[in-house]
Amino acid sequence: MTIAPASPTEFGAAVCALIAEHTNLPVDFITPDRAFDDLPLDSLGMLELILLAEATFGIVALDDDGIEVHTVGDAITFLASKLPVAQND
Repeated sequence: MTIAPASPTEFGAAVCALIAEHTNLPVDFITPDRAFDDLPLDSLGMLELILLAEATFGIVALDDDGIEVHTVGDAITFLASKLPVAQND
C-alpha cells in the first residue's frame, strides 16, 4: 500500500508510525530525536524497515551509495528527500 501524506508533519508522523509498527514499540516512543541505536533493530531489521518505507511511500531509498541516518529525524529527512517534488513542499 502506497500512501502520500499531505504535509511534512503528516509525513513525519507516518514515518514514526511505520517505525513503531515495525519495532512493536509505542508510537510515542518514536520521536525525531530517538537514536536508531535505542531501537530493537539489527542490520536486517533496518533493511526490512527501509524496504517497508519504500513500499509504503512509493519511493526508492536504496539508490544511493549509502544511507547515513542515526536518528528517526534523520530518517524522516532522508525519506522526505526521496518523495516526488509535489509531495516534498
